[in-house]
Order: sequence, then C-alpha cells, then structure tokens
Amino acid sequence: MSLLEIPVQEVKIGMFIHLDLRWWKHPFLLNSFMIRSGKEIEQIKKSGLKSIKYDPEKSLAEGAVSEEVASAEKTPAPAPASASVQDAAPETEATAEQKKRRIEFLQERRKNLAKRDEEYKTACSQVSSIIKTFEADRASGIASAQAVVEKVVDDLLQDSEIIVHLVNLKEEDSLTYFHPMNVSILSLILGKGLELPKADLDELGVAALFHDIGKQRIPKQIWMKKPPFSKSEKEYLELHPKYGVQMLAESENVTQRVRDAIYQHHERCNGQGYPQRLTGDSISYFAKIIAVMDSYDNLTNQSTRGDSFTPHEALSFMYTRHQSELAGDIVIALIKNLGVYPPGTLVELSDGRRGIVIRAERNNSMRPTLILYDEKAPREEAPIIHLPEEEKLNITRSLRPCEVAPEVMAYLLPGRTTGFFVGPRTFSLPSPSATKAWFER
Repeated sequence: MSLLEIPVQEVKIGMFIHLDLRWWKHPFLLNSFMIRSGKEIEQIKKSGLKSIKYDPEKSLAEGAVSEEVASAEKTPAPAPASASVQDAAPETEATAEQKKRRIEFLQERRKNLAKRDEEYKTACSQVSSIIKTFEADRASGIASAQAVVEKVVDDLLQDSEIIVHLVNLKEEDSLTYFHPMNVSILSLILGKGLELPKADLDELGVAALFHDIGKQRIPKQIWMKKPPFSKSEKEYLELHPKYGVQMLAESENVTQRVRDAIYQHHERCNGQGYPQRLTGDSISYFAKIIAVMDSYDNLTNQSTRGDSFTPHEALSFMYTRHQSELAGDIVIALIKNLGVYPPGTLVELSDGRRGIVIRAERNNSMRPTLILYDEKAPREEAPIIHLPEEEKLNITRSLRPCEVAPEVMAYLLPGRTTGFFVGPRTFSLPSPSATKAWFER
C-alpha cells in the first residue's frame, strides 16, 4: 500500500510514520517508526514539518492499540512549549550523541572493511599462485602457504567480524582458489575461538589451505562440473584426498596431523564418508573442523549464485539433516563463536525493512547490530540499529542476494557474505540429491 500524507497535527499514537528528513536532522534513531507516545508527537511537531507520511498497513488499527500505547495516549497533556522543550532536550541530546557515535562507528568500519578486503584479495591471489605452481615447486609452495596462514592468524583474525563478512566467492573460475582460503579462514576463526595454541592454528590453517590440493591431478572438467556425477566421475573425484597426501608426502615441513586432516576431510562420523569409511573418534580433530567448514562453504558459495544457500539455510541444513555425519560439537562451537547471525548476513525485519548484520551479540545472538537500508539517508550515514534496544523489532528471515534489489545491495555493501543459522527450516531447499552432491564435494 502507498503512503498517505496528512497534516502533522493529525498524527496519532499507533501510526507508522516516515520522516522526510535527513537522518541526522531529527531526534529519532530511525526515519521510519511507529508513534508510541505523546512526547514523540510533540517532537515531530517541533521538526518544522507541515505534513507527515504514514503507512496504514503497518499502523495499528482503531481499537487495536496496545495497552502500552493506550496508556501513553492517556497521559496528561504536555506542559507549555518552553517546559516541553526543556523536558525533551536531554533525550534529544542523548539520541543525537548516540547517532553521532553510530555514524563514526560506521565510517571506521567501512575503512577497516576496505583495508581487510585488500588483504583478503591479496591472500587469495597468493593461494591461487601456490596451487597453480605447487607440482613444480612443492617446497616453495608449502613455505608460501605457511606464510599466508601466519598472516591470517596475526592480522586478519584481529578483525574476525569483518573477515566473516568478506568470505565468499565471486566467479566460477575462482572456485578452486577462493574456496581453500575461505575454509582456512573459517577453520582458524573457530580454532581461535576454541583457544587452540598458535602451533595448532598454524597446522590447521595449512591443512585447510591444502585440503583440496589433490584435485590438481584430476581433470578440470570433472571437479568443476556441476552435480550429479557419473559413477566413474564420482570415483575419480574421491581420489583427491589420496592425491593430496601423495603431493605432500615428501615434504619434511608437513606434519602428520596436516596429512591426516587432508586425507580424512571427507570422512563422516557415521562411516559414510571416504576414502577409509572411518567413524567417530577415528577421524582426526582437524579433519572434523575442515569437514564442517568445507561443507558450509560449498553450500553458501555455489558457482550459480541463485543456487547458494543463505547462512540460515546452510547451517540449518547441516545441523538438522547431516548432524550424524558432521561433528555436532564443532557445529555448535562454530555457532557460539560467530553468533546466529554473523556479520555480513542480509536480513528482513518484522517491519519489512532490510539490512545487513555488522556485529553479532554474543549474549543475545538473535538480536545483532544492523545497518539498515534507508533511501533518504546517504550511504555513508546509513541508520544503525542495535536490536537489543529495539523491543518491537525482530529479524523475520535471512535473505539471499538474489532477493535484494540492486540498489539495496549497493547501499548495504555486503560484498562477500557468509553466516550461520540454526533453527526450523521455513524455506524451500533444492532437491535432496542435488544438495547432497554439493554437500559432499
């Protein structure tokens, strides 16, 4: 329904209004909200607006005003204008200061995002070079991989929220190079959250970078093919853990734990994996971590963007339909470390607005901090809301990029996104056979 315009004197409690003012030129945290008190009406009248737009569809109907709102409506009439201004001043000044801090936070975040994005791209380029030239110079490739992992541990992981925001594919041809970088970063974020010692993180990161190195010995037309695979193609593809270990076998700088992780990253806890059909505790801890991250990245970063799962869909699928295959304790640890809605997750709110998560709240994982799309506000001064402070707002669903208009995507700048969500599935999945094939790659 289109917005209706009325004189400002006719604004009532329960109306969902839209202020045609720049975000920083009024005392409210948002440009669109429901009127809940007479004090808010008085502040709107002081804004200088002669008329106001409201959304009848989102407004409370006559007779349906909540007890809380009805109580506010029955409060005594405001004092004279001078007293009212004085009463409103502390709240207005506090809100203005809060808005100022949020804008400064957003500006700093954008600067850090640009810096980390360049570092991420550089690391992915280095991994691409390592993989392409590995057979020709294995010793140099291993040393370079170790240097990349040290860079991630020492620098990139200091901004874990931003790095989670960045992890994703862009182009099909980059699959074999972005994927190992993504799996390595995600594995290291979890390892750091589990307080693994530095030496363990270094080994875990190298194993994750090289987990698919054996695919270099398999024809590209097979490992780049979309499922389903023929029986012979599947058998050929399942040789890549064996090939990977063979490629690293002669290096003294690769530990047994790294080799085991590479060889076992497709093993599953129920014995339905490959190549050895190992179960439970027979699978190395590093291999279990890499299996979780490998599966997640395959689901969220499919070569056809429309086929990719949202964060909600991916982890819900992994948790509910494959919990017997993946290590449940690792999946849960991942959620605890990154939150239900990690940074970079596109979401829709209960009032219909759309935004992107920029900070997960460890103690309130369902209510993160968001940047909202607001066509009235410049992108560099986009509204930021902290959901724990917004009792009337909730996240109703996560969104796929294809569900978001291009202008909204450009405004929110999600870049490469990833995330994790556990909960009941309220979405349509691809066919089980197609999804399982991607999950097992």
